Amino acid sequence: MDKLLKELKSTREQGGVLWSLEEKMVEAILSGIGDAVCIFDRNFNILFQSPLHTKWFDKLEEYICFKRVDKPKPSRTIKIIHNENGQALHLEVSTFPIKDDEGTFFAGINIVRDVSHQVELEVKSNELAFLKQKQTDKLTLNTIIGNSKPIQKVLEGVHKISKLDTVVYIQGDTGTGKELVARAIHKLSLRSNNPFLAINCGALSETLLDSELFGHTKGAFTGADSESIGLFEAADGGTLFLDEIGEMSTGTQVKLLRVLQDGEVRKLGATTSKKVNVRVITATHRDIAKLVVENKFREDLFYRIHVFTIRTPTLKERSEDILSLAETFLKEFAQQQNKTIRKISDEAIILLKKYSWPGNIRELRNILERATILCESDSLQPSDLPISLLDNGAGESLPTTLKNIEMGSDPYKMKILTSLEKHRWNKTLTAKDLNISRATLWRKMKAYSLQNH
Repeated sequence: MDKLLKELKSTREQGGVLWSLEEKMVEAILSGIGDAVCIFDRNFNILFQSPLHTKWFDKLEEYICFKRVDKPKPSRTIKIIHNENGQALHLEVSTFPIKDDEGTFFAGINIVRDVSHQVELEVKSNELAFLKQKQTDKLTLNTIIGNSKPIQKVLEGVHKISKLDTVVYIQGDTGTGKELVARAIHKLSLRSNNPFLAINCGALSETLLDSELFGHTKGAFTGADSESIGLFEAADGGTLFLDEIGEMSTGTQVKLLRVLQDGEVRKLGATTSKKVNVRVITATHRDIAKLVVENKFREDLFYRIHVFTIRTPTLKERSEDILSLAETFLKEFAQQQNKTIRKISDEAIILLKKYSWPGNIRELRNILERATILCESDSLQPSDLPISLLDNGAGESLPTTLKNIEMGSDPYKMKILTSLEKHRWNKTLTAKDLNISRATLWRKMKAYSLQNH
């Protein structure tokens, strides 16, 4: 292109004779390339036009992007025309002015490229992105496992509120998956490409929580050796999840209310505020309304966060989901630990369903992780589960337990059985605990008729 521009300048200086031998060569090159080309003088008279350009355009004004001005600038636009078959063509039209050393416009070049294929690919890409987003939405919701009515109500709430910027309040017992619900709302929202940050408001002192949320200036408090941004600034454009907001001090509540009302955050020690755009999702296991009555939670903040409520049910309330949850966790941990545990035995399922699950889903997950570590077969057995489940359910159904061992039994038998139950009948761990070999342990178990089916 630079060579062509020099050529044009040269021909202008030589009296405007364009069709020299060298120029004929330029013409042949321009006619042979895939793009349509047109060259014109300052009066918009055509000096050269490739056959493809002639085919696509009839009138000069149709293909010159910039207007006739003293200082025309490069321009680019997309034009749609129809070929002889009625097919729509998307043409990228680029116009470049040619100027002399003094900056005076004396000629221009028009380059037109057929970008129909790229447009088609972009449309298909957008369609694919849409389908992918739908699949992502499905996968996001699939992280909330269960088909019970209580959990379906939760999913309905997530669908309703995700695309809005409304403040969401999640109420539920500890371990019921409140953060999982908050993450699902974020992933399905228009903010999904921006940060999701979470903090447990009950785990920090008032000063540290204020610093974490709002940031601080250097010297704002003892130990503040440098300036730091808070979570509100870090989550700008995204979502901030405030877990256990019921534990927040009244002083921090005042600062939080100011951010929610004004959309501005002020660092500790600062004199100015900064605008932030953050969606806030709050959660607690406590009865906020009761805290308001007890003057432990600000009423104005309560109404500010209590716009849309989602309640996460306890595992006991959704007992029909226990098996699907347990199987999901078992599959996850078996893969992590490179074990081939294919199922949960019927006896173990009975114990899982009879247990009251005071720690909810978090407790179930922890128990399945530990059971996966202890399991030495392809089926999870009752002996792989903790004693708390055995005591709560059908512990007496086990062939040999401390409960049904006769008083006055051989002390060594009791010692072996105690160690076996301590290690959930894991022979390797039991043998190590007793300082004997696995072979010796097997012989002793056989001699004492110690079994766990």
